[in-house]
Amino acid sequence: MTTTKLRITASRSRRHEVHSLTVSDDDAVRACLAVADEHRLIVEPACGAAIAATVQRQAEPLSTAADVLVILCGGVSTTYEDLLAMAGQRPN
Repeated sequence: MTTTKLRITASRSRRHEVHSLTVSDDDAVRACLAVADEHRLIVEPACGAAIAATVQRQAEPLSTAADVLVILCGGVSTTYEDLLAMAGQRPN
């Protein structure tokens, strides 16, 4: 990251509050499966964690937000079968 990009990122983080939260591995995997079933897109559990947190809306400011944007990244190294195995399910 260049110095200019680092300064811009640091500046933005001072203008907006940063909130940390956690979700369970099970919630993250279930969110991945929901995205796969609803949108035919495979995402990895790290991405599923962001989706789960957004859907649960238990933390500020998610609980009061009218609109939330989550950027999804593809599951380069994850398959649908992998997600099913993580969830303890068997493929149909």
